[in-house]
Amino acid sequence: MKLDIKSKKDYEIKKFSNYTIGDEALYREIIYFIRQYPMWKVMLKKVNADKEDISIQGVNLDSIISKTNKISRPTEEKAIKNLDMISTLELKIGIVEKALIMVREEYRQGILEHIVLKLEYTSPKFDYAHLNTWKYWNKLFIYNVGINLGYAEYIKCLKELKESEVI
Repeated sequence: MKLDIKSKKDYEIKKFSNYTIGDEALYREIIYFIRQYPMWKVMLKKVNADKEDISIQGVNLDSIISKTNKISRPTEEKAIKNLDMISTLELKIGIVEKALIMVREEYRQGILEHIVLKLEYTSPKFDYAHLNTWKYWNKLFIYNVGINLGYAEYIKCLKELKESEVI
C-alpha cells in the first residue's frame, strides 16, 4: 500500500518529533556543550603530554618544604589535578562521541562541522545529501547528546507539558 504525500509527511513529522528537545534554552546549552568538543580534544592531548613530563626523579626535598615547615608535594598535586582534568575531559568527550556513534558514519563529520564551525547545510560541501537528511541526523545527534548529559527525564517532562498545552 502506497502512502500519499500528506500521510508520509505526517509520519515523518511524528518520527522526527521523537528527537525534539522541546526547550530553546536546553537546546542552546547542548549546542554550546558540543561546540567545546574540539577544544576538549586538544586539551586532553596536552594534559596527557604533561602527564608524561611529571616525574618524581630528582626532586630536592629542601625545595618542597614550605615556609610553614609543611612538606609540599607539587609533583603529586600536579599529577592529581591532571588526573582529575583527564577524567573530566574524557567524560565530556565520551558524551559527544557516544551520541556521534548514533549518526550514520558518512554524516558525522558534517554534523560536527555544522554545529562547531557553524557551517550551513546549503554549502556545496553538504551537497551529497538532501537538506532534510542533514536536519534529521543533526536533530538525532543533539537529542542524544542531551540524553547522554542526563536530560532524559527533563526532555520527557517538557514533551508532556507541550502535549498537554501547559507551556
